[in-house]
Amino acid sequence: MKVILLCGYRETDWRELPLGLKRDEKGVTLLDRQISVLMLYGYEVITVLAGPAADEQLRESRRLAQTDMVFDQSKKPTLLSNAREGALSAPHECCFILPVEVPAPPAEVWNRLRTEYARIGFQSEQAVIQLGGAPLQQSLAPHYGFPLLFTRQGSDCLQNTEDLNGLSDARLKYLHLAPEAKSL
Repeated sequence: MKVILLCGYRETDWRELPLGLKRDEKGVTLLDRQISVLMLYGYEVITVLAGPAADEQLRESRRLAQTDMVFDQSKKPTLLSNAREGALSAPHECCFILPVEVPAPPAEVWNRLRTEYARIGFQSEQAVIQLGGAPLQQSLAPHYGFPLLFTRQGSDCLQNTEDLNGLSDARLKYLHLAPEAKSL
């Protein structure tokens, strides 16, 4: 399964670094850390870059070359346009969506989403499976509802529906999974 890592969904201003280029105490960029974690989990990574920051992201990242890269050519890139460009590179596949700024949740979260997708089947009307509350709002989950798992139907809708209003568009039918209770 693939993860579409959204790295170009908003422009940064002159006071901040391009998305994903903030470095930790060891000098590793957030972008490289995310790619490392996702590959450690066993996922193929598609990174979506956009705008003038893409050149700097390409120069500063050590791991970006190990991913499939796509470029969002939108005049004003958004989460939706980044997700669409990534999904176009994985036609007819289900895939995860994760913005680079959202820390990758633990492997258990990814496994739970995949298990639920296997349970509901390939012909489900659900387009997106999400752990937590309402789409793209802070939920009980520590990762604010990401990653999103786009089913085959959701991925097709994302790729072929030009007038979606965003990732929370009503035509993308969400299945919200309650966070699992933590044992005491």
